[in-house]
Amino acid sequence: MQSSSTDMRDQALALLGTLNFRHHELTDFLRTVCRGLTHLFGGGLAAVTLYRDNQKRVLAEVPGCADSQTVYDIHGELSTYVVKTGKPLRISGDVQITPYGNMPAGYVSYLGVPLTTPAEKVIGTLCYFFPEPRQFSEDELNVAHVFAERAATAIDNLELYQQATASNQELEIEIARRSAQLLATQKALLEKERLAAIGEFASTITHEIRSPLSTIRLTLDYLKQVELPTGARKRCDLALGEITRLERMLDQTLICAKPIELKLARVDLHNVLVSTLTSIQHVAAARGQSHVLETSAGSVWCHADRDQLIQVILNLANNASEAAPSDCTLRWRLTYSPDQGVTLEIHNPGSPIPEALQDKLMQPFFTTKMTGTGLGLTVANRIVAAHGGTLRIQNAIPSGVTATVNLPAIAQ
Repeated sequence: MQSSSTDMRDQALALLGTLNFRHHELTDFLRTVCRGLTHLFGGGLAAVTLYRDNQKRVLAEVPGCADSQTVYDIHGELSTYVVKTGKPLRISGDVQITPYGNMPAGYVSYLGVPLTTPAEKVIGTLCYFFPEPRQFSEDELNVAHVFAERAATAIDNLELYQQATASNQELEIEIARRSAQLLATQKALLEKERLAAIGEFASTITHEIRSPLSTIRLTLDYLKQVELPTGARKRCDLALGEITRLERMLDQTLICAKPIELKLARVDLHNVLVSTLTSIQHVAAARGQSHVLETSAGSVWCHADRDQLIQVILNLANNASEAAPSDCTLRWRLTYSPDQGVTLEIHNPGSPIPEALQDKLMQPFFTTKMTGTGLGLTVANRIVAAHGGTLRIQNAIPSGVTATVNLPAIAQ
């Protein structure tokens, strides 16, 4: 005798609660699904089929011992109709031949539901056969759908796992091969290839973040115009400050991600430095700091991109200012010699850099500051390197830290 609808639903829930899929136990899991269906429906035969490349395999069968390696002809199969239409099929009667396909020997009733993955792709069927004429109820159909969903998800997860494993193996082989090649190349080439590999991804992510970030800023700007409690206004100001920091990080991320294209010309670095420091004195003053240029009068020429050099100066100034205490002087020196070329230095009286951190200063997103982006020195280093120069950050004697930029010589 068939169970009542309420009993069937309760039993189905209890059985679903015991199902626990692990990728290396797919067959056992699918047999458990089939066993649960036969238990709920009062005997009969249940099977899970998988359709691939116009072929069918029976992955699990209860009762029975299906061989998942055996390929079956899909023509004349009831499950083929379910897969092609993506719809369930119910057959009750006493004939072996139906308009939808042939019934297995010894069975006259059939219920089949499609196995549909989370991506809504039909990959097979969950089939149930009964040896006597039987009308399948809506509750039975719904139960079969739930069990089919669990079976389809398990199969899909296993295939995704296998694809990921295969991809990882291919990736490991490729990484090993590339690593062997890259070990023989120069450090500069390794940095260039690594940045090129992540450049497109970083650019895409950055552009995707900008849009919602702008919406958040507009919302917070609006809230600032509304009468808010003191605590809420402070939180609003804090959020706006964090957005500003994120926007600065995104700008610098774009610079890191894309190749640097220089517009070279003969540039007076002394003039560039003076004008740039003048423009940021008010920022330093807000921190109780000041920028002082200690250099001999006169032009210092270099072959460079003026805008890019300004970016380097701004990044070094900001980095030094954040590392230095308030009420201090940040000292700049600009020199030239035919042998050493152009040398630009900025000294801040802040704490020395721990030795363990010195090799990490140029790495993207590495920072020891609470509000730092970890990209300022990375960007500056890339721009300087594109000019054929070098950037070094060293502890100064007797105290503080000095950043030194060296650019190739040019006739003065």
